[in-house]
Amino acid sequence: MKSTPSITNELIAICTEEYKGNKAELEVLDEFKQNYSSDRAVWWYTRDSFVYRLLNKALRVQNIDLLFLFRFFIRDLEQQLEENQCTSSICVYRCQLMSNDELK
Repeated sequence: MKSTPSITNELIAICTEEYKGNKAELEVLDEFKQNYSSDRAVWWYTRDSFVYRLLNKALRVQNIDLLFLFRFFIRDLEQQLEENQCTSSICVYRCQLMSNDELK
């Protein structure tokens, strides 16, 4: 699904209402409107911006209307992840610091 101006404008309108009065976020919205391209979906999603916050909120609360507005972005994100999929496995570890008292 290609991002058309009408689909993008619909999302921008909702986001503008959501962030009314937040100058910094409105600037990011304007940047998104001017510069979004499907090959930068991962970049937009990982950036600290309305895209990450609103899309995650929509997924958490299962807001179908908002998810529908993000449909072009979700498709772009899926395609970009598929194109850049790693073919080999890596092993990662996570550590947690513990005090001596916790070990006893």
